[in-house]
Amino acid sequence: MEESLSTADLEVVVELQKAELDRLLRENARLHDRVAQLLALQEREQVLRQQMQSLFAQRPQSPPLPEPPQPPQVEDNRAAVSAERAERRYARLKEALGHLITALERKQPGPKDDG
Repeated sequence: MEESLSTADLEVVVELQKAELDRLLRENARLHDRVAQLLALQEREQVLRQQMQSLFAQRPQSPPLPEPPQPPQVEDNRAAVSAERAERRYARLKEALGHLITALERKQPGPKDDG
């Protein structure tokens, strides 16, 4: 069963297709304009890049920048080692002093009652 479209239906279909074709043509023109803009932008970028490379090539060679000063790690390390050494020595002296006080307390006679 084949349905045939009336003349009015065909006219509507043709109008819809024409409207869609017009829309697609406008979109196509817009996209072509955008592509042309992008190509011009790319060309301009290439020219600028070439100019920059030319400027760098013409620039006199300058000596390399000096190395930034290194932080005083060696001095800090020495200070840390010295502080650690001093702390260990203090702990040994403190321990030795405790032993000396204990030994002196044992040698001294206890308090005498004079009463």
